[in-house]
Amino acid sequence: MSQVPVEQVPVEQLSPSQIVLLRGEAFVRWRGKLELPSGAKVSSRALSETLIEVAFLACAAQGVLELQVRPRKTLLGLWTVPVLFAEPQRTPVPWPRPTLEAWLAHLAAQLRPEERHRVQSLVYVLLRENSPNPWRRVVEEVQGGLVAMGILERMEEQKKPAKRQRAQIAVAVEDSVASLPTGHVQALLRTCRLTSPQLWRLLRKEVSRGIGYRQKFSEQRAT
Repeated sequence: MSQVPVEQVPVEQLSPSQIVLLRGEAFVRWRGKLELPSGAKVSSRALSETLIEVAFLACAAQGVLELQVRPRKTLLGLWTVPVLFAEPQRTPVPWPRPTLEAWLAHLAAQLRPEERHRVQSLVYVLLRENSPNPWRRVVEEVQGGLVAMGILERMEEQKKPAKRQRAQIAVAVEDSVASLPTGHVQALLRTCRLTSPQLWRLLRKEVSRGIGYRQKFSEQRAT
């Protein structure tokens, strides 16, 4: 995932996953140590998983990806289990390039010829590197896209024992971000949960595993 420098864009062009990050307190019940641009603190694990779930559902709603539940044989081939694939479609991505939606759509198209476009695999590849805290890495990537689009700006804070960078909302768009509607994004999650419960369970499981494997392999390398 790379940051593409572009001119500041209107908030109307924000993708659903970017809205989740900016208004994370409206989507994540669990409080934690991760500070959002709004100043609210939430769980990095809960937020990161919601970001990716929303990105997949948004792509599906716009016809960019088709989420398909498929049977797959287990390792020993004794029985089959359902898994979730993100099948690329011909519909162009309607959001700017530095968004989770665009990154996932690109990866799905790239990995489709090798049959590696299972949701779990896409999430794993999306993160590129193993990390002791891959959940925060997801958040930082989405923040980076918003910085590239001029919605967020990075500020350096003096926090003992060292300085740290914090992403905050650019002054020019503060009012627009504060009034961002979230209902349509919440509806994506609610509709999937109520009308497609199997797909919803698989989506949550595969997103969680895709991120979690980056921590698992990081821990294995450290031992």
